[in-house]
Amino acid sequence: MAKLFNQSSCSSSVIYKSNDPDEFADTLALVTGPIQLLPLEKIVDFKGRVNALMPPHIKLFKVNFQGVQVIPEQNRSYIAISFVTGGLVELVQGSQVYKYDHKLAIGHNPTDLLKMRCKHSEMLVAMFDLAFLDAYAQSLGEWAKIQPVKIPIKINLASPHGRSLYQSLSFLWQQFEQVSPLLNSPLAISEYERFLLSQLFYLEDGVADLPRSTSRSSLLTLSRAEDYIIANLNQPLTIEAIAGTLGVSPSTLFKVFKDKLKITPMQFVKRQRLQKVREALLLANPQTSTVVDIASRYGFWNSGRFAAEYRKLFHENPTETLRR
Repeated sequence: MAKLFNQSSCSSSVIYKSNDPDEFADTLALVTGPIQLLPLEKIVDFKGRVNALMPPHIKLFKVNFQGVQVIPEQNRSYIAISFVTGGLVELVQGSQVYKYDHKLAIGHNPTDLLKMRCKHSEMLVAMFDLAFLDAYAQSLGEWAKIQPVKIPIKINLASPHGRSLYQSLSFLWQQFEQVSPLLNSPLAISEYERFLLSQLFYLEDGVADLPRSTSRSSLLTLSRAEDYIIANLNQPLTIEAIAGTLGVSPSTLFKVFKDKLKITPMQFVKRQRLQKVREALLLANPQTSTVVDIASRYGFWNSGRFAAEYRKLFHENPTETLRR
């Protein structure tokens, strides 16, 4: 049996192993909160090992179990995902039994009563603090229209969003194992935690009574798309390029904009570019600047069409704006 607590500037870690399930459960509770470990029927040779990274808001740990049934507390203060990286885990929920291997991950919602049977199992487990998750979700806007996060109980790691989240968490674990300077930077840890939360929301598309237009992942897609477009208005932009950068399909991006803003992504691009032209015209010196020069910076080469679109949006000619 060995136990190690190690402190750093922005995270702490614990390494622990034991052959006593009660003793192991007490130590694991430092990471997970109250938890029960019950020896499996006819198996008394319990073995457990945990290695945990504990940043401020997202805990990440690897655990090895042999011969035990794991029962987390109900009404937890976190959402968790258990990635099965070795062996097999049987999940019991009521009368249902689900089998998980390295192709699947287990989603633990706060009120789920789950039991995991682990004969010889290894898992990478991520725990997302609910208070932090709620604060981040509110920053996306329109939070009042959205129900609490509820992730699928079975997450397919062959799906784009499941695979992406697993790869991102694995990267953080690798930094931990390599004693990376990343873990000594509070700013880097904070930004990476927010990045992981954004990926978690993409798993939460299964709330049947929410319209797609108010799902959390739709809001996140829209927010990220708007930020990317505004930051790249002087670059060539297509719906395919924007969607590819965000990791969604062009049809998904089109639907999100139409549902939320009632315009297409490219109409949004044009409006933002027109707004930039207007800002530049208001700041320009009419003695040394021309409308054509300023409009061309943002891709408006047809002066007649540009003037018509500008007048429709701002109810005045661009030359009138320049002369103010």
